[in-house]
Amino acid sequence: MRKTNPPFAPGPPLPPGRSRRREIRPDRQPRDADESGAIAVLFALALPVIVLFLGGALDYSRALEARTRLQTATESTLSNLHSRIRSGMVRDRRQLASLFLRHMRAEHEKRLRKKGLKLEKAHISLARSRMNVTVQAKVRAPFLGLVGQGWIPVTAVAGVRITPSPSTRRMQWVCRRLLSRFRRAHDLERHLRRMRAKGAVPERIHRMEELYDRCLAEG
Repeated sequence: MRKTNPPFAPGPPLPPGRSRRREIRPDRQPRDADESGAIAVLFALALPVIVLFLGGALDYSRALEARTRLQTATESTLSNLHSRIRSGMVRDRRQLASLFLRHMRAEHEKRLRKKGLKLEKAHISLARSRMNVTVQAKVRAPFLGLVGQGWIPVTAVAGVRITPSPSTRRMQWVCRRLLSRFRRAHDLERHLRRMRAKGAVPERIHRMEELYDRCLAEG
C-alpha cells in the first residue's frame, strides 16, 4: 500500500496573549531602519560633490557670458584703432599690442571688472591686408576656487581688414626693395663703407640705417 503523510497535527495551545507569528528580538532592528541609515550616509558623502559640480557649472556659465563681453570689447577697440593703423602711425607689433591694451583698459576695463574679468595680454599678427588681435583674460571662479582653480582663462579673437594709405604703400615698397637688396646686415655695412669712401653725406647714411632697422622691425 502507498504510504501517506500523517495529517498536520496542531501544536500545543499557546498561552493567552501570544501568537504563532515570528517575534522580533529586541536586540535585532528591522531592515528598513538599516537601509534608511545607509542612504543618509551616502547622501552626506555625495552632497559636497554635487554642490561642487553645480558651482562649477555656474562658474563656467559666467565665464561664457564674460567671454561674450570680452569679444564685444575687443571688436569695439579694434574698430576705434583702425584709422590709426591704416594711416601708418603705429607699425611695430609690440607697440601696437601695448596701444591696444591701453585703449581697451581705458574704455572697457571698469565694465569688464564688474563681470569678474581681468585682462592679461594681447597678441597682434599683421598680414599684408589684415590684422588679427588675440586678447587673453581670466574670469574669477568662486566655486572652483575651493579646489584650487580660482580663475578660468578666456580668449577673444578679432580681425580687421587694413587698406594701407598711399604713404604706407610707398613705405612697404621701399622696404621690399631694400630688404631684397640687403638681405643681411653685413651686406648693408659693406655698402655703407663704400658710400663713406666715396664721400657720401653722413645724414644720408644715417637715414639709410634707420630705414633698414625700421624695415626689419616691421618684418
